[in-house]
Amino acid sequence: MTTSKKLPNNKTFESIWEKHIIPLQGKTLIRDNGDTNQILKVNWSEVERITSNGNIGKIKVEIFKQAINKLLTDGSITRDYINQNYVGRASSGVILILSQVPFFKLTDKPTGLKFIK
Repeated sequence: MTTSKKLPNNKTFESIWEKHIIPLQGKTLIRDNGDTNQILKVNWSEVERITSNGNIGKIKVEIFKQAINKLLTDGSITRDYINQNYVGRASSGVILILSQVPFFKLTDKPTGLKFIK
């Protein structure tokens, strides 16, 4: 396993996961349109959630790692990019969860995230 390269302020996948994503366990995230994702469990292998339509799903940590590393190196990521690089309909959940990180901001047209340095 390779480690994430260091960026200013030691922003790495590992530090972001530990400080910002794992603490979301037990919280309910709400989209602008009122839809919710209840975060049931977060660990180093996956996020387990209940979507607003009641479906229980798991998102593997690998897509979060890929998305975070792309954000840190390229400065942005789109739902389309996630959908093209991850089998499983999880891009909206990934974007919603990662939007909870203070230095990742939601973008519109295209829907995604931007890294605010």
